[in-house]
Amino acid sequence: EEADKDEPLILREGDTVEDALEKLPGDMKERFKKAKVSGPSSKFPEQKVGMEHVLDDEDTLELNLS
Repeated sequence: EEADKDEPLILREGDTVEDALEKLPGDMKERFKKAKVSGPSSKFPEQKVGMEHVLDDEDTLELNLS
């Protein structure tokens, strides 16, 4: 699916993928397998990252859940 840019997830400076998962509804944190990030915090588009990756403003986060 395309990124939802109409309703972005609001995070604080220094928040990680894990922090984003905690803000999302349901049991996404427990179902987390991997993530891809594109944007200022990534070294290249669709960089594979773990829960500890610090996100930046304007990042796009793609989650892979089990």
